[in-house]
Amino acid sequence: KYPEVMRYTKQLFIHKIGSLFQVQATPVLIYSFVSLETVAFYGNYTLITQKIQSLLDSFLGSTYAGVGNLIAEGDKKKIIKVYWELAFIRFLLSGTVVFALYKMLPPFIELWLGADYLLSTSVLLIILIYYYLLVNRGVTDQFINGYALFYDTWAPLAEAAIYIITAVVGGYLYGLEGVLLGNVISTLLIIYIWKPFFLFTKGFGVSVWLYWKEWLKYVSLFIVSCVLSELIVSRFNIIASDGWGHWIAMGFCCTFIVFVIYG
Repeated sequence: KYPEVMRYTKQLFIHKIGSLFQVQATPVLIYSFVSLETVAFYGNYTLITQKIQSLLDSFLGSTYAGVGNLIAEGDKKKIIKVYWELAFIRFLLSGTVVFALYKMLPPFIELWLGADYLLSTSVLLIILIYYYLLVNRGVTDQFINGYALFYDTWAPLAEAAIYIITAVVGGYLYGLEGVLLGNVISTLLIIYIWKPFFLFTKGFGVSVWLYWKEWLKYVSLFIVSCVLSELIVSRFNIIASDGWGHWIAMGFCCTFIVFVIYG
């Protein structure tokens, strides 16, 4: 048992190092291709998204032990059913938060620090897409950990390499947007293409097309929900940057509306 535990520990360590490298490299690349001032502006945005992500992870992470017990029972049909139930919760919460941040984050920065600290809408969208991907990857990570599928140690190294290449090329060509797209591209290729294939074939023992069919359904519903929510919220004529009272009113309206429509 001891050699087996050590093997799992070493494999898991490599996965953690790969994720940490990507987080730490982003500010360095932004500084290299844009400016130190932009690193500070970007940090203001990510400070808020990371705090919300930590809150969601603390809430959703309580299901880790239950996933392990579920896998130990060996009922494949029940395991897949619970996987999609947990995925639904993550999609609903992350979708609600992403739309709320899209509407509320820029006016919050403006009220907090001033309009000079705002980043472009394109940068905001990339940040929120990456946030959406990070939160929703959690359910796949839970079941991969439950099955102890850590032996794909090449995956975090490939993810880091893809990130560096795409971020450097993107940063050179497009500046801040290009660097941030490196995060999105590497996450999509490894976390949303390889990891589901790995889990569904090696863990669940079913076709990965089941994953893609459901995933595309959830994402499509999210896009439709955002469009409908935007049409409804815009009719309230609330300018969130006019003051904290307006900002709170906007937050309540957009969060409630998108939660109901997406749910």
